[in-house]
Amino acid sequence: MDDRQLARAAIRLPRGGVAPRHVRRCVEELRTHRAELVQQLQHQGLDAAQACAEADQRLGSVEDFCAATLARPELRGWASRAPWLVFAVLPMIALVAWGIALVALLVAWMEWMDPAAKMAIDASSWRWIATALAGAVLWVLPLGLCGLLLAIAWRTRSAPTWPSVGLLLVAALAAAVNVGLTPPIAGGQGQLTMGIGYPPREMGRTLVLVVAAFAGVALVVLRWHRSRAAPRVSAG
Repeated sequence: MDDRQLARAAIRLPRGGVAPRHVRRCVEELRTHRAELVQQLQHQGLDAAQACAEADQRLGSVEDFCAATLARPELRGWASRAPWLVFAVLPMIALVAWGIALVALLVAWMEWMDPAAKMAIDASSWRWIATALAGAVLWVLPLGLCGLLLAIAWRTRSAPTWPSVGLLLVAALAAAVNVGLTPPIAGGQGQLTMGIGYPPREMGRTLVLVVAAFAGVALVVLRWHRSRAAPRVSAG
């Protein structure tokens, strides 16, 4: 049971659904316990090779360790327990909630702003604020959320089905959202508009988001196949 076998166990356990934080802890505990046992056996008079063999005999094989760890449901992460929730439901809720929160913050700021201060802001500044809001809702949020889903799927070595569904759902919803802000300049009241649809003028954004989502799907699938192709842990 050497470090190479333990490293392979650290690859196999996430494939079985064990959360990465538990994988690191369990593998390190086994490594530490084995080292302490080897040292104890050497103090009893065994040489290094005999102590290692005896320690491995007492602890069992790495296959036994993996089987015992995988049999503990409390070590499974949410990406394994409820992938539909982690990769599909929560991202959609987060995308809508974060978008509404950004718009609400801007509206609240405009409502609370002193009218004189509001009128003192020039047209170019208002255009910058409108562009920043639209960019945050239409680009930063969906692409950041896709990146987060990809990171979770990559780290947990999740099967590609639900991460792929989540990435495509986020891209589809984000591409359909439209935000517009008419600045309150020249004595106007200003107007904030939001809508759902796929207008022709937004097809470029739709294409970028869909391509980004499919690129994420390809990476998840590649990660999955590499993980499944990893050599199995040998006993010893």
